[in-house]
Amino acid sequence: MIKAAFSDNSLWACGHSGRGPKGQDIVCAAVSILTDATAAALRARDIPAIIVRGDGFFACTACSGGDMMEPARQGLLLLARHYGDNVEVKDLRTGRERHA
Repeated sequence: MIKAAFSDNSLWACGHSGRGPKGQDIVCAAVSILTDATAAALRARDIPAIIVRGDGFFACTACSGGDMMEPARQGLLLLARHYGDNVEVKDLRTGRERHA
């Protein structure tokens, strides 16, 4: 299960979805692209951010630029809707969770 959470200027995701074999898991690949694209967008706009990556882990907190994280937020929510057995997303602003 991938667990993800976000707030106004922060986003984190950890875990492995278990949907497919490592290296062939479409859900893990989707989360990786969303998080990597967010980090790239922040760097491209020179928005100061702390970004930490590891195997099955991503955390990002930016000084500003919450709008830069919106596509990742929306993408993670869509993944939770379509792959709820593999992805759980929590909005830390409201405390709401989305999963199966």
